[in-house]
Amino acid sequence: MKNQKGKNNPHPILITGGDPAGISPEILIGAIPAIRSSKYPVLYFSTSDSKQTAKFLSASKKSNLTSVVLSLKEYEKALQYQNFPNDRRNQITIVDLTSVDIYRDWSPGNPGKGSGMLAFEALRRACDYILSSGCSGLVTAPLSKEWVSEGIQTHFSGHTDYLAERFQTDVLMLMHGRKFSVIPLTVHIPLSKVSQELKKTVSSETLSKLLRLTNQLAVFSKKKWALCGINPHSGEGGHIGSEEVDFLNQAAENWRRIGLPVDGPFSADGIFMKDNLINYRLVLSAYHDQGLIPFKALEGNSGINVTVGLPFLRTSPDHGTAFGISGKGKADPRSMIHAFRALSGKELTFV
Repeated sequence: MKNQKGKNNPHPILITGGDPAGISPEILIGAIPAIRSSKYPVLYFSTSDSKQTAKFLSASKKSNLTSVVLSLKEYEKALQYQNFPNDRRNQITIVDLTSVDIYRDWSPGNPGKGSGMLAFEALRRACDYILSSGCSGLVTAPLSKEWVSEGIQTHFSGHTDYLAERFQTDVLMLMHGRKFSVIPLTVHIPLSKVSQELKKTVSSETLSKLLRLTNQLAVFSKKKWALCGINPHSGEGGHIGSEEVDFLNQAAENWRRIGLPVDGPFSADGIFMKDNLINYRLVLSAYHDQGLIPFKALEGNSGINVTVGLPFLRTSPDHGTAFGISGKGKADPRSMIHAFRALSGKELTFV
C-alpha cells in the first residue's frame, strides 16, 4: 500500500455503508458523535438513499461534524488529480454510491439485488482506496451475504474472506468486548466436522502467527488467555472424548513455548462463569457457538467483530442487517459506536 499522508495529514478511517435495506443507515447516524470525536478524518462510502443521507447530514451539522458529499464521478476526479478533501480531523467525506446505475428493487426492510450490489460496491471501493492510499482502519456496516451474491451473481462468503483475498493474507476472527474477547478456532463449519478441522487448525503455523499478532495488541499484552476444551468437562482425561488428550493439551503447551499466555484447556461451561472469566482477557473457543453464545449473552451490544491479520485493523458491529426492524426506529447503534471508537482509540481500546 502506498503511504501518501504525512503526520499533518493522517490516513482516514474508512466506513462502508452496508446494505441500505437494513439498519446500517440508522446505526451510522447514531454513530455520528463517535465520528465527530475521532482523531482521524473519515471517508464514508455511502449506500444510503437520499432520505437517509439528508438525515445523516442534518445530524452531522448538529454535532458540528463537517460533511463533504461527493458523487462517484467527483470522487474519482478528486483521486485522479490528487485533490482529495479528506485531510482534516472532524471532517467526513461521503461518497454517494447511489449515483451508480443500480437496480432500484429495495426499500427499508426489503432487500434486493440492488441493495446487495450497493453493499458490495462500498466494500470494493474501500479496498481499492486502501490498496492505493492506505488507511487508519476500516469499519464495515452489516451486509447480507445472500443479497450480495444475488446482486453480483457470484458466491460471496462475507467481509472477512473477501478482505483476506483482496489483501492476500491470512486472517483471524476476534469477537472483542469491554470485559473479555473470544477467538473461535473453527468458524462456519458443521459441528460434525469441528474435531477434524480443530486438530488441523491448532497445529498450524498460520494460527500461531495470527495469535502472536493478537498478542501484540496492547489490550491483550500481559493478559492471560484461556483455551476451551471441545468436550464436556474438557474430556475428563479422555473419558468423555479424547481431543484434549490427543492434541489440545499439546497445542496449549506449544503456544506457551512461543510466549503466548495460554492456560487450559478448560471446561467451557465453567470458564465463562464470572469468577473464572475475570482472570482472562481472551478466550479461545473450540468452535463457533461455544464462544459466541456466551460472548453475545454477556457483552450484548457492546461487542464488536474484529479481523486480525490484515495490514490494518477492521472492525464491524457484532450483529447483522436486521431487516425486520429496519426503518422502524428500533436500531441500537451501540455496537457501531464501539466499532468506530475502538479504531479511534489505540489498538482496540474502548474509549
